[in-house]
Amino acid sequence: MGSRIDTVVEGANDGRLTIKCDGDEFHSPGRWQAGLHRLRILERAGLVFWRCFAST
Repeated sequence: MGSRIDTVVEGANDGRLTIKCDGDEFHSPGRWQAGLHRLRILERAGLVFWRCFAST
C-alpha cells in the first residue's frame, strides 16, 4: 500500500506539516474511502495533515 505526499513543511522544534492535495482529478469517488484509510494510517504514524481540495 503506497501513498504519495505532496509537500512537507518543516518548522521549529522538529514540527512538520504534511500537505496532501486531493480532488476529483486525483481521486475518483470509488477511491475516496481507500484514500481516507491510508491517511489515517499515516496520521497514526505521527504525521499531521492539511488537505487541499480542488475540483475541475
